[in-house]
Amino acid sequence: MAPVQESSIHSRVDRTIASVQNIMLVCDPERHKRPGFEGLSEAFPKVLGQMGLTESVFNQLETRLKTPSIRRGAFGPGVKDPSDEMQQLVDQCSMKAAKLEAIFGFVIRGDPGSREARYRQVSSAKESVEELMKDLLELMLKIAESPLRVIDRHEQESLMHALADMKAVPASLVDDSGADGSYIISNTGAGLQAVHAGQGSQQIYSHHMGDNSSTMASVLGQIQFWAETNLFPSKPQPPAPGR
Repeated sequence: MAPVQESSIHSRVDRTIASVQNIMLVCDPERHKRPGFEGLSEAFPKVLGQMGLTESVFNQLETRLKTPSIRRGAFGPGVKDPSDEMQQLVDQCSMKAAKLEAIFGFVIRGDPGSREARYRQVSSAKESVEELMKDLLELMLKIAESPLRVIDRHEQESLMHALADMKAVPASLVDDSGADGSYIISNTGAGLQAVHAGQGSQQIYSHHMGDNSSTMASVLGQIQFWAETNLFPSKPQPPAPGR
């Protein structure tokens, strides 16, 4: 293993361990007087329950990467240098762990009554805590398959059981973008009214919008959007009786 790559892999492993430790620290009831996971789904304590195993695996990974045979590139007869693949896997682990650290840090701290809102603010159904944890466990299992043999059989079995447990956890977030990824909001009141704080795109049709740019600017000035939103004039409507 080249010295530069070895240094990079160790740096990512250290970063992953630090993220895991920070998650456990922010959830430690003895250090932080917070009412557990009040206001959150069961996915949060389930993910926290996997942090000990994750830390153990990466501590062992760090130790084994320092063994003389691996450091001098003695991978065994006929074995291609797996360092590049290992680098990619460890990089991905580090990114997943960092995202979990950011979510836990932002959501757990502060008023328990607004945790759910904060969680939705920084995450999505595709990057919920349980999905990130499953991704992290799957990446560790891929590392276990490496010819470097940096994760032993016992740890590999523990990871497989942990992954099965996480797959059984109900979704903590549901994609609210609708079946086709969009909403169509109708308003029969005096003005255009819309609230969009979801993850999907949104299409809004107004009978009074037309194609006038000043009208569009006026409409946009009255509404706040947190995701992709497209405004369209509707089809011409028949005049009201008596007009």
